[in-house]
Amino acid sequence: AEDQVGAKPLHALLVANTPAAISLVMRVFIARPKLLLQEHGAGPFTGENSLHVLSANSREDELVELLEVAATKLSQTEQHSMLTAQTTGGFFDEAPMNFYGSTPLAYACVFSLKRVVRKMLDLGVTSLNADEMRCKISGFLPVHAVVANGLRHMYDWLIGESEEVDEDENEPALPLELRADSKMRVGEGRLDHLHRIKSCLPMQLAAQLGDRRMFIYLLRKQTAILWRWGPVTKYEIDLHGIDSAGETECDVMELIGLLSAKKETTMMLLDSFMKGFLHKLFMQKWYRYGALIHYVRVLFHVVYMVALLFLVFWLKADPLGVDRVNLPIFIGGVVAVLVEEELRIFYLWWRNQGGTFSTGFTKRQIIDGIAWLQLFQVDLQVAGFIASGIACSMLYLEASERFSLLHSRSLRGGAGMEDALLEEAGSMEGEAIEGYGSRGLHSVTLLLFSLAAFAEALLLTTALLIPFQRLGIFMLSVNRMLRNDILTFMVLFIAFILIFYFMMFTI
Repeated sequence: AEDQVGAKPLHALLVANTPAAISLVMRVFIARPKLLLQEHGAGPFTGENSLHVLSANSREDELVELLEVAATKLSQTEQHSMLTAQTTGGFFDEAPMNFYGSTPLAYACVFSLKRVVRKMLDLGVTSLNADEMRCKISGFLPVHAVVANGLRHMYDWLIGESEEVDEDENEPALPLELRADSKMRVGEGRLDHLHRIKSCLPMQLAAQLGDRRMFIYLLRKQTAILWRWGPVTKYEIDLHGIDSAGETECDVMELIGLLSAKKETTMMLLDSFMKGFLHKLFMQKWYRYGALIHYVRVLFHVVYMVALLFLVFWLKADPLGVDRVNLPIFIGGVVAVLVEEELRIFYLWWRNQGGTFSTGFTKRQIIDGIAWLQLFQVDLQVAGFIASGIACSMLYLEASERFSLLHSRSLRGGAGMEDALLEEAGSMEGEAIEGYGSRGLHSVTLLLFSLAAFAEALLLTTALLIPFQRLGIFMLSVNRMLRNDILTFMVLFIAFILIFYFMMFTI
């Protein structure tokens, strides 16, 4: 029988957690060991069995006794089913339960029940590194669950670096064959907001979760002492899992730069954290090759901006003599180079996020990709390219139309040709006197050029100022204000302007 949330009678007694209830349940389990296999039915606690509840309530003595009973009264298949049961109900999707690892073995690790963990492993039906131990919610193995909960002493015990020995029965050591592998990565979980932790090593997981104390503790495990002089010690640090040149998107330097990174994680970039260890790594990359790549890209933007302004000023000053063919084609060529570079960078980012041509784009990657593009103002850049492309095309078409008109009239020959040339020259002189933009769609061409110049000026200013600490911070603040506050204000402003226009038009 089950209640409305899928709990069996024995589960209800266990949750009561009173001495009388626990005593009664223990007598029932000893008499009927197969009842240990009972799990919560459909509901918020689906998949939870008695070992989960006892572990969560830190009932270590009772668990040890039940595991001894299971070792003699249950088959290996039944023992395996009991230890690999996973909590999958909605209750376990919420914090902190979603970081407990789902299986009874992971729960025993998270609640530091060392004797229970040893008893479970001694049954020989599973291990700390078995894929079946991966939590379906978070993708954690027990060692990841321990890291996620900041249990440094338990982590050392699981990987065999604890100083405890077997002589203390309450602190049993794990033999080599039972220990957790510290190189295991987080697997795929079902919760969308936890997808960033996939493929993380334990140290990377600590960084992703913003647990700086746990991160420093785990980082020290891949350091070597070079020399020591009194209170001063110099270490050599292995950058595996830290340097962004790694094979996955979980390297610490990349985790710090994620759009979704926690504040605690991004604060690791400060020069006050670990005496600027990570900050210096970023600065080294910038000075070695980052600055060169950045300024080469800026150079192409400068060339594009200069060519664009040169064309516009020439067009305004001399509509008759402006080059309507070669200069627009040159601008289009520069734009093509810039677009290719943006596509290349986006492809590298997408591949680093696990994207392949065979899988295409997932919904999550599309959302993250749009956010990433907006962060680097690629949307503004593309809008400017589109505006300049249309404007240059309109100029080119003007030249083509005039050439076609003159050519068709020249074919007729005679006095008609001379009249046609005089008429065309008179039209162009009139346009020069009145100013470009006074006729036809010329005003649209100038408007598009102005929008392209504005977008490029904003983008170029940001690119030039970002490398400077004070100016870069100020420019980022201005960009955020333009994108968020000013854009929101403009929506209301345009609405009021339209209302005011209709009111005045009616009057």
